[in-house]
Amino acid sequence: MAAETSAGKMNWDMIPYTGDKATASYEGERLFTKGNNTLRLRPLGKWAETISADAEQNEQNNFVPFSNDPAYREANRKLIEKSFGKYAPDEGFIHLDVGGGTGLMVQEGIGIAQNKGKKGRFIMVEPDEFAIVQAFNSTPSVDGISVNFVQGVGQEVEQILDREIGPDGMVDSASVLDAIHEIRGIDNKRSTTRGIVNRLKPGGILIENSAFTTIAQQDPRYGRWKFGAIHRSGGKRVKARKEEVKLETAEQVEIKKTLDFQDSDSSKTAILPPKFYVDLLTLPEEEGGFGMEVILKEEETVQMSESALEGITTYPRFSEGFFEDVEFEEGTVVTIGDKIRWAKEAIKDIPAKDGVIALPRDWYNIIVQKPIGAPMPQAA
Repeated sequence: MAAETSAGKMNWDMIPYTGDKATASYEGERLFTKGNNTLRLRPLGKWAETISADAEQNEQNNFVPFSNDPAYREANRKLIEKSFGKYAPDEGFIHLDVGGGTGLMVQEGIGIAQNKGKKGRFIMVEPDEFAIVQAFNSTPSVDGISVNFVQGVGQEVEQILDREIGPDGMVDSASVLDAIHEIRGIDNKRSTTRGIVNRLKPGGILIENSAFTTIAQQDPRYGRWKFGAIHRSGGKRVKARKEEVKLETAEQVEIKKTLDFQDSDSSKTAILPPKFYVDLLTLPEEEGGFGMEVILKEEETVQMSESALEGITTYPRFSEGFFEDVEFEEGTVVTIGDKIRWAKEAIKDIPAKDGVIALPRDWYNIIVQKPIGAPMPQAA
């Protein structure tokens, strides 16, 4: 596989897991080392069903171009500075990054830690093999800081931490940056959040942000981009599907304050209001939340340049979602490569301002803290 040729020297001296969890969860692992950093590739098992095969990244289609966009990177760096940079202990920190993608958080976190003289450990969890290998390859090994890259999904974060820091181990801080919306289904979002909160030390912080909420795309020119892509595809937008998704997400958030509901179709991306994520994190446990205390809530507008828009279309999960409410004639074969091409070509249809094609996109950022002395959420 690609990882065997690009991830460095393989270490076959694997130590079998002997803790309380099922050893079957760790069969078939491959371990790579580079200085202080390790990469653990492992089968996803039943969780593989929650990830679309079309969304898998590869050498041609991946998140790397967009993750390197200066504006996107700086927006995330500032949030990491406000959270991890301020609250992580100087000595022996443990930070958990869930849905770490191609490594933006750990890379920016290393830079911030070095500037502040912090020493400790990052644990990054990411399901996509290409992305996590890319993260491992592009993340430096530095003195006093180690990074453990573990292939896996957010829903199994507690089992992963059992292996990495022991069943009683806790983390000082955690992050889910631009990834919570990609966890399909409300139940899976809840179980991921529960696992993180369970293993967060009292007083520890959790950082989340998302550009896929109901406030993200307020500029009407997004519609021109979407229309252009659909026109090129020859497909037909199914408005009823879009309305159905809205009714099953935002409206139910307002009606059912306990958050006790699920996406009826978790194969699609639910565009939820920021209030959902705030309520999930901060409402008392008896009302369906996790009782965290808000440190920061903010919206940040990031100007996405033409090159940034081209970069995000090469991310398969984005272009897959771009066409989720589009249907094609029966028998038509449409690949993820087709969707990426149509979305990229349609960027030219976006009306320019002052001769420049760019679109503003609003990220919603939240930093919450686990109260000192707060009772642990019980297992689901």
